[in-house]
Amino acid sequence: MPFFRSIPPRHGKRLKNKALTIQVIARKSRDKKLTIQVIQPGRLKKARPEKTGAGLLLARQQLDLLFQKKGQINLTEDRSGHVTATLEIPIHRKDS
Repeated sequence: MPFFRSIPPRHGKRLKNKALTIQVIARKSRDKKLTIQVIQPGRLKKARPEKTGAGLLLARQQLDLLFQKKGQINLTEDRSGHVTATLEIPIHRKDS
């Protein structure tokens, strides 16, 4: 998925001699949107208000071009020490 390629898993945290565990969840909503979440251990860096990471900015620009500003991508951090990248895009159905 090119959107997640733009956001490297540098937030992920490996424990000694352990693999980095990444969880991927995909679901379709009733309002015809596909939501994909990538969850991994780690912390977000504190961003300055005037600066957004280049990878996240690029992903948002790609979404705007592909889905006419109807898609979105966000990064969040929870209290348990996990970072979640959430991508939401409209589902386009082509009739045969």
